[in-house]
Formats: sequence, C-alpha cells, structure tokens
Amino acid sequence: MVLKDVHIENMTLEDYHTVLQPKLAGTWNLHRNLPRDLDFFVMLSSISGVIGNATQAAYAAGSTFMDSLAAHRNTLGLHAVSLDLGTVTNVGYLAENRDLAEKMAKQGFKGTDTLTVMSLIEAAILQPRDGSGVSQIVTGLGQWKEGESLGNFDAPLFSHFRHRFRMQKGMGIPDNSIGTLREGLKTAKTLDEATGLICEMLIERISAHLTIAGESVNPANAISEYGVDSHVAIELRNWISKTMESTIPILEILASSSLLELAGKIASKSQLVSINTDE
Repeated sequence: MVLKDVHIENMTLEDYHTVLQPKLAGTWNLHRNLPRDLDFFVMLSSISGVIGNATQAAYAAGSTFMDSLAAHRNTLGLHAVSLDLGTVTNVGYLAENRDLAEKMAKQGFKGTDTLTVMSLIEAAILQPRDGSGVSQIVTGLGQWKEGESLGNFDAPLFSHFRHRFRMQKGMGIPDNSIGTLREGLKTAKTLDEATGLICEMLIERISAHLTIAGESVNPANAISEYGVDSHVAIELRNWISKTMESTIPILEILASSSLLELAGKIASKSQLVSINTDE
C-alpha cells in the first residue's frame, strides 16, 4: 500500500503521524523482530528524504528514518541497504501524467524505469552492506541545471553536487572567459596588468569551487583560507598550466600569502605574457 501525504496548508500532528508511522514503526518492528542473521535487509526509501519536497514533510521524514536505520544496522554488523529512489516514469502516476514527468525532468530529476529499480534491488540483495560499505544508495538526482533545477539544489547542502557539475563543464568557468583571459595576457603591457587579469580569474575559479559569489573572495587572503589543500592544489596547478601556460609548484601555490601574490607569480612565469618582467 502506498500512502501519500495529506495535501493541506497546515498539517496537523495527527496527519503527520498518519504518514510517518507506517515507515517508522513498521520498519523498526522489522529491525527488532527479524532474525539477526538475515541474508539481506533492503528498504525502499525516497530522494525526498535527501532533497526535501514541498507538502511531503512526513514522507521525507519517513524516508530519512529508513536511511538512518540502515546506517544504524550497519554499525551493529547487520545487513541493511536503503535505496533512495527517484521518479519512476514508466508505471504509476507519472506514467499517466507526462506533463508532470517532463516538468520534474527540467527541475533536475532523472527518471527511473522499473527495470533499473529491479536491478538496484538485485544489487542490494547480492551485496548487502554490513558496515563494510555505504548503507544508503541515492538515485534519480540527475544533473544540476543552473537556473532550472529545484530550489533545494541551490542550498549549501548541495554545494558539492553543483561543484561536480561545474567541473564537468570546464572547471566552472566558461570557455569564452578563459579565451578572453589568454588574449588579455598576450596583450598586457605591464606585469601588474597581467597580474590583475589572473587574480580576477583565480577569484572566479575559487567562487565556482565553493559555489559562492565572487565578491565573497578577498584577493588579500591566502588561498588556503578557501579550502585549497594539497589535493585541490594539484588540480589548480594543472588548470593554471593549461589555461595560463604557467608552471607553478604546488608548494608555491599553498605558501602564497594572498591570491594577489599568487597571481603575480603566475604572471611572471606565464608563456603568454611577453613583456620583460625584469624591467
């Protein structure tokens, strides 16, 4: 039986528990009363518990409980996997309402068919987690689409989700911006001019990495203040080498006292900057 949330403006506590209790109490009873040596324990949860969903607070809470219970069982050395399913598009409500399915696709949801769902269940049965792996599998998030996705995806919680999408699109910076930078470095008349151009690009790069406004990045601050560790520095060094044709050791990136100082080092070593840096 599938229980849907009560769609009212002000949900009462009774309404909330009507939706929540089957998942909470029912799943907890299974956990308490089934044998401890089960071959598998698979729960069908929902990504609503991960991203939230308007008018479905109780449904999302029940899904989150399942996710937490799977992790709890794993800490006890017991098998458990919680599958956070997205929209199933070839059967049920969405299959009969294509307009809604298309709308959800534009918002960033990735549709799942029954064959995929059954494959996920099979994988969860064949490879049950018992503390040796991840107890929660999230599906159906799709890709983040700037300006189109669910408002929830713009929350700080999903900064890594947005960051990964931007990295797949070229380090989070449009190709035309990189092209403009390269042309600017080639025509720069002074080292200070080249440094300024590079500093602006570094700020844009860091703001994309953290998914924050560029105005929040202070060029007088050290790059380490923006979460750049040795692993990120390797990625940044490769990006600098490719886009600015400048070879900067990782230690120099990490040791720079400010973004502006780092930009100066990059400018002085860039093959695109043709001015005499000794003047």
